[in-house]
Amino acid sequence: MATRPIEAVQIGVIAVVFPLLTLLRRRAPRTATALGAVVAGGVTVMGLVWFVQRVAGA
Repeated sequence: MATRPIEAVQIGVIAVVFPLLTLLRRRAPRTATALGAVVAGGVTVMGLVWFVQRVAGA
């Protein structure tokens, strides 16, 4: 039950960021590729932080 607000925020972020990345990919493909990698790296880091917090019981 507590994860529903988090999931709603995730969907909201995707709804905003995905169209922007799609538009950027059409106008500046190299920049879009680099930005996509940065976004993916940020998501990966945050996922690892949350995973470690849950495993550690924090």
